[in-house]
Amino acid sequence: MTRVRRKSLRRELTVKLIVLQSLTLIILAVASQFADFVGNGDRSAELLDPTYSRAIAAAVSRGPDGGLLVAEDKLAELRAEAPDLWFVVQGEDGRWLAAGVVPEVHAALSQHLDSVDFADIRDKRPGSPGAASLRVENADAGRLHVLYGNAPLLGIGLAFVDFFSTFVGPVLLLVLMGLAVVMLITTPLIVRSATKGIVAAVQSAEGIDIEQRGTRLPTAQVPAEVAALVVAINAALERLDEGYERQQMFLADAAHELKTPIAILQSRIELAPDDRARARLLLDVGRLSNMAETLLDMQRLKHRGLSGQSADIVSVFAQVAADLAPLAISAGYELSFESEVRHAVVNGDANAIERALTNLVQNAIAHGANRGNIAIRVRSDHRVDVCDDGPGIPSEQRDLIFQPFHRLKPQDRGSGLGLSLVREIMHRHGGSVSVRASDSGGACFSLRFPQPA
Repeated sequence: MTRVRRKSLRRELTVKLIVLQSLTLIILAVASQFADFVGNGDRSAELLDPTYSRAIAAAVSRGPDGGLLVAEDKLAELRAEAPDLWFVVQGEDGRWLAAGVVPEVHAALSQHLDSVDFADIRDKRPGSPGAASLRVENADAGRLHVLYGNAPLLGIGLAFVDFFSTFVGPVLLLVLMGLAVVMLITTPLIVRSATKGIVAAVQSAEGIDIEQRGTRLPTAQVPAEVAALVVAINAALERLDEGYERQQMFLADAAHELKTPIAILQSRIELAPDDRARARLLLDVGRLSNMAETLLDMQRLKHRGLSGQSADIVSVFAQVAADLAPLAISAGYELSFESEVRHAVVNGDANAIERALTNLVQNAIAHGANRGNIAIRVRSDHRVDVCDDGPGIPSEQRDLIFQPFHRLKPQDRGSGLGLSLVREIMHRHGGSVSVRASDSGGACFSLRFPQPA
């Protein structure tokens, strides 16, 4: 026997999460290299204080002719801190101004600042005398390109902060957003993929019904940790099916075997002297015979398929009304039949449906107090009402009366299986049966059949 190697849920989740985390690290590494590439600076060299560009831009204004002017009084603090500060400012319109002694090496660049948005010019010489920075600032004078030098140098900490805020911050934000999107998409897919076998087993378990025996939970894609449980459940279902079949077989055999001694007993009682005791015995034997016959009907119904059959309930119920009318009239009732439609075809067994209505009418004859009307009405929505003018059924008993062997009165001579058989017939036809009070206070049973597909 070949042993099937099942996938481990824990291993699968571990491997896939490791793959996901590895991809995450790869993306971070690539992003880091990209940020380093964008920075592209020699970190051994120091940077100029970037706050100077903003202060210089804030001190620049426009003259009456649109030219750039600088308010030196606003730069007093910078001049005090950096007496040799020099800068060149150029607007988007090409106008520019310069202050301080601009090094010759930067003079050529100063004429074309509007074509550059960012630059850090490092100088490895002690004191970095040739260091310069170019930034674009939005100020009152417009968008300005500011090239400046001889400003204080940043320490390594401030340089990192400047580098991070300039490059890494936006890049990292984009990377995190990308990772969040990737995780939101991939994590549910990974978990769903790892547990789809369990989901399939759950869906199959939800469809298990006493009327659909033989159903087993799928094990094909179930992880090894859960497979043992699924196999055990399937074994339990198999044992339950076998036990149910044995029980049904016993009931069918018992009901069948009871018919012969009941018939013999009935024959012997009929030969006895005609007195009150004989009449009582005949009623009791009739009850036993009816019970055995009902049990057999229930077993036949369970083993009889309904697929491909159909019945016109208007025709079936009209015939039932005609057949039972003499019995109802002799018992003191009037029996009426009405239909809102000429035909109402449902999927199912005509004989079983006929038996359901027959049981309801016989129930009305037996419990309707031998007075009033028994009305059968077929509605256009495939509902059939059977109502009488009897004492009715207490509301607390209306659900219980469909249980096998339940009787409203302990001394009731019925088998206690008639209404249970009605419910079984309707259940097998995909319908339902319920009871409520009729307009006269009697019992009103409703058979509801599903609409044909």
